[in-house]
Amino acid sequence: MSSVLITGASRGLGLEFARQYASAGWTVHAGVRNLHQRSAITELQHERITCHELDVANHDQILSVAAELAKEPIDLLINNAGFWLGINEHYGRCDEAQWMEEFQVHLFGTMAHV
Repeated sequence: MSSVLITGASRGLGLEFARQYASAGWTVHAGVRNLHQRSAITELQHERITCHELDVANHDQILSVAAELAKEPIDLLINNAGFWLGINEHYGRCDEAQWMEEFQVHLFGTMAHV
């Protein structure tokens, strides 16, 4: 049986990837930023989907999930986690904290999963 780890699985593309892979018979490990926050993935309750608290900007959570899954081969990693500053934001007007969060999630978070 094949397995996939999907980051950013609480909504949007990540949620749909989880649904599709589970429907195709894959074991799905869905990374969500907050397990206690209601989301479509936590309410889905599909037998092939296991949710893991996984904020890709949190190195301790990355290590924790890696330890949980250490004995289970992961055939596919879908690094889907990310965020968008919003339609009213412009990169030229971002402060340093916004830039750091952007790099933490989109660059360092992605590299930590590899």
